[in-house]
Amino acid sequence: MKIDRKSESGSVIIWIFIAVILFAALSFTVSNISRTGNPAEMGELASMRATDIMQYAGAIQRGIRFMRIGGVDESELCFHASQWGHADYEFNPQCTDNGNRIFHADGGAIGFQDGPDNWYSDSATAPPNDSRAWVFSSRYEVTDVGTDSGGATTVAANADLIIATAPVRDDACEAINRMLDYTPVTPPAVAASTYDNMATTAFVGTFASLAGRIGALGRERCVADPGGFNVYYKVILAR
Repeated sequence: MKIDRKSESGSVIIWIFIAVILFAALSFTVSNISRTGNPAEMGELASMRATDIMQYAGAIQRGIRFMRIGGVDESELCFHASQWGHADYEFNPQCTDNGNRIFHADGGAIGFQDGPDNWYSDSATAPPNDSRAWVFSSRYEVTDVGTDSGGATTVAANADLIIATAPVRDDACEAINRMLDYTPVTPPAVAASTYDNMATTAFVGTFASLAGRIGALGRERCVADPGGFNVYYKVILAR
């Protein structure tokens, strides 16, 4: 039987052409996943980041409770540590007693930790002060937390001790709010410069009496600064 070699040759060329197209499509898909990540895996990573952020803030809060039970007054709490690279939280005479220091074995026994880069956004709108660092501040009252003075001014006797960090990634921020059962998970807005005011009013044993309060947004939440970045905060000592 005579075989039509031209027909056979044409079929081979078609199959090769199809194989090239499929290989190109597969390469594009793999490349795209490498750049953006699998959606399910990205969700898991966001949840892991959110968990890490909240767990560390919770550890700080437990350390403070332990110290308070041991007799450390709220005005004696010291957040100074050599790892900061600055002395913003150092003050006398409280920090001279290691039992007052949250990051000392004789005090809160909390290991000092910088937030890893993958917690944070690379947005050009990052806050100007203490970006990508933990902030401890007594600058604000949080509405409906502790004793609420009402009005538009933070009263020193009622100011809360707050831990905060920014600029938190969008996916991690929403994961935090999801874990805290807020609906919607989209971060609500706070007043302009809220985080910057906290960052520039480091806690050094005194509580502020200044204009401005954080709204009724809860003891812990991820919120949006009008400057274009997300802020995670937690009240670690309600007053």
